[in-house]
Amino acid sequence: MRYFLIFLSLVFSSTTFLGCDTKNALEKDIDFSTKLIHIERFDLDIAQLNETNVVLKIAALQKKYGIFFDDYCKNLYNPVISSDTSYKGVLLPYLKDSITQVINKDIIKTIPNLSNEEQKLNEGFSYLKNYYPDVTIPKLYTADLMMSTNAFDTTLNLYVIDITNYLGSNYSNYKLAGKEDFQLIHTNKELIPYHVLYDFGKEKYLPKTPLSTLLDNMIAEGKMLYFLDAMFPKSADTLKIDYTKSQIEWCEMLEVDMWSFIVEKNYLYSNDANVISNFINDGPFTIYFHTKESTQDDAPSRVGAWIGWQIIKSYAKEHPEIALQELMKNTDSKTILENSGYKPKIKK
Repeated sequence: MRYFLIFLSLVFSSTTFLGCDTKNALEKDIDFSTKLIHIERFDLDIAQLNETNVVLKIAALQKKYGIFFDDYCKNLYNPVISSDTSYKGVLLPYLKDSITQVINKDIIKTIPNLSNEEQKLNEGFSYLKNYYPDVTIPKLYTADLMMSTNAFDTTLNLYVIDITNYLGSNYSNYKLAGKEDFQLIHTNKELIPYHVLYDFGKEKYLPKTPLSTLLDNMIAEGKMLYFLDAMFPKSADTLKIDYTKSQIEWCEMLEVDMWSFIVEKNYLYSNDANVISNFINDGPFTIYFHTKESTQDDAPSRVGAWIGWQIIKSYAKEHPEIALQELMKNTDSKTILENSGYKPKIKK
């Protein structure tokens, strides 16, 4: 059942400006000359193996990647662990697999290097170092994880980027692999720096307290998006939240209506898992605001995260004396909202 009526007479403003380079409060004079980040292309190293060089190359890869190499090989095809630690019997069948060969060829063609992403990551971690001087920068590896998810190993301080997830929204094999249209927006390689810093920041700086209500989840997601604002103050909002420009414009135009709906339905302090999921989780759209007339950019999923982001930005503007570190630690969602001065206005 649809609970929300969208007024189709609303006209989207063509003056919305995203990714503004104007100086803002989060911009700082940061020295980016120190190289903090290097992405090791484990995926390309593995792809170079063949029957002729496998023994020699495996020894070199074991030395270069250590325990990660062992863990990666042990998880390929869930092989039976044997006394053979060379992993030749695991890697060669994997590399001869027709699907693996197609994906490796596409990776080499589409993402021969990540120099731009590495530079952007260096900027982000330079900002992070400014806020958290004692941070230990993680190692970054790319790997073929078979279109799984990126992974952060806190024990090894290692972040693994599943490079198969960044072959671009037009990559034909994504549909064959079962990815849906709404998931394709997350597959452009320029998003890698934002995904890495989001995951790293969430693991390191967002308290592990239970998120019981919709508001708790909105504020937590809002803090993480604001964290990305701080790490990438000159970047477009589209890159931080994985929205199109049209989706952000839709949220801006319907912000008042969405907020009114949430408040009137008493959803803010709801602990209903379905309500929380509908506002926070990824999907094709937010069901409460989707109508037959909606386009693919209308009523995007995760609008709860977007609204939470606006609340946190309003809170930060109202309280410039509160440092990012203190804001990230604050788990009192209700007080944050009450002290944010958040009052959405109709965009004209």
